[in-house]
Amino acid sequence: MDGSQEDEARDARSELLGLCRFTALGLARGVPREKAPADFHNGLEDLGRRGVVSLDDMARARARMAPDAREHPTQWAKGFAEGYRSARAAAVPQVLDAREAAVPAAARRALAVYPDAAALIRFPGRAGTVADVAGPFTGDPSRRPSRGS
Repeated sequence: MDGSQEDEARDARSELLGLCRFTALGLARGVPREKAPADFHNGLEDLGRRGVVSLDDMARARARMAPDAREHPTQWAKGFAEGYRSARAAAVPQVLDAREAAVPAAARRALAVYPDAAALIRFPGRAGTVADVAGPFTGDPSRRPSRGS
């Protein structure tokens, strides 16, 4: 691991630790027990979108907190990750459809089996800003689209 990768790993651990501390502090200050996991999950989701936490790590963390995952946490986490990937893959064409951009059937099929979970997490946000349909996959997300592009 080179210096920049070590720095990224350290930053990721620091952000995740900060989220855990925030959740624990919230509980200590009276945040209702039923609300604390939702706050933690939202923070975890944000870290996932930013690439700080992998989808598999997010799924394992959620499995540890889910009451219905106690008997089979590994299977629960696997199912969560598969459902999450599927939902994110489905979101991309929905965003593009809402922008009145034609999404080829081949692109829809490719999304359904897209192997990079980290990219899938980012694609829906990119689909709202890119100039053409290929943009979520290859384009510059900083370019604003024209209507119907």
